[in-house]
Amino acid sequence: MTAYQSRYNLLPTGGAALTYDAFQLLLMAMTGQAALEAGAIQEGLAAVTEFCGVTGMMHYVDGRRDSRRSAVILQFVDGQVRFFKLVDP
Repeated sequence: MTAYQSRYNLLPTGGAALTYDAFQLLLMAMTGQAALEAGAIQEGLAAVTEFCGVTGMMHYVDGRRDSRRSAVILQFVDGQVRFFKLVDP
């Protein structure tokens, strides 16, 4: 958050955090592949069973492409959205 805020002079949004995680997951899938073609990247993604991102843990179970992941609970305090709790599956 500090690096993002110093670069953009804004706090990161949920969308920015999810985008960051998506690219980190893609990079993880590409690392160690013999080629960077679509099929190789797809194989790399299929091999991921667990990913720890800035938005929480993602678990890929039974070869499914939908992850079980952490849920973020936010609360409103004095009109401001604030982090309350992270719940892991």
